[in-house]
Amino acid sequence: MTFTFPTPLNAAGSPSSVAGTVAPVTATDTPSQAVLSDLTFTSSDPTVFTVAADPSTPDGFVITVVDTTATSPVQATHSYSALATNADGTTETVTGSDLIVVTPAAVVVIPIAPAASLVATYGSPA
Repeated sequence: MTFTFPTPLNAAGSPSSVAGTVAPVTATDTPSQAVLSDLTFTSSDPTVFTVAADPSTPDGFVITVVDTTATSPVQATHSYSALATNADGTTETVTGSDLIVVTPAAVVVIPIAPAASLVATYGSPA
């Protein structure tokens, strides 16, 4: 999956941001019915972008570009984890990550092979 911001700045001249959600998937990459809790979202370098839970969207997050003046590409990893409660009551921690690349003209998400089973879905940049 590749996700591209049209520009590090939005139409108002503020740093671009994008909302997204995570969802559990099975080992065969099909949707899981597990219920997520204890979600965490992190940036490996908050000078490139920040990420926070979106309180208005279940399992949601918002990424905001911080480095809007880079003259060469910069990057950081968006990592996310959650406690998944399966229908039978068992629980497990699931994780995922994406590489966020900020270029002078655009921001691109390059998936990293996940360590576990969460996927991110990104909305339209604001």
